[in-house]
Amino acid sequence: MQRAGQQDNKGFWTEEVQIRKGDNLLKFYTEQYKCDWKKISDSLIEFNISKSGKQCRERWLNYVSPDINHDKLTPEEDDQLFNLYSVYGPQWLKISNELKNRSEIAIKNAFYCHTRRVERFFLSKFKELGINSEF
Repeated sequence: MQRAGQQDNKGFWTEEVQIRKGDNLLKFYTEQYKCDWKKISDSLIEFNISKSGKQCRERWLNYVSPDINHDKLTPEEDDQLFNLYSVYGPQWLKISNELKNRSEIAIKNAFYCHTRRVERFFLSKFKELGINSEF
């Protein structure tokens, strides 16, 4: 549903002002409509924020919900993440259900960030030792 002169922006949540505005509206409408994502999506159009119900839901679950802990993972959570990964593999939803108040996207990002950091560390050590790290 697009009005005349309204820009179609069903892509990423972009621009800092739109994100803050959209997040505040998302909080308001989620309280009002209780996760009826279609109604929430339709309500955002009045503010020139054109997002699908799925985009609203994903934004809420991964970034906006007050239940989500956005702090860095603790060392205990890091250990638990890698233990759970060895059990479930890359099933981020199952892992995030075990790590309370963490979104699945935050869990996935933390995992890959850590593995890239470890990989860079070992590649630099191989280089220092003169070992060809091309596998």
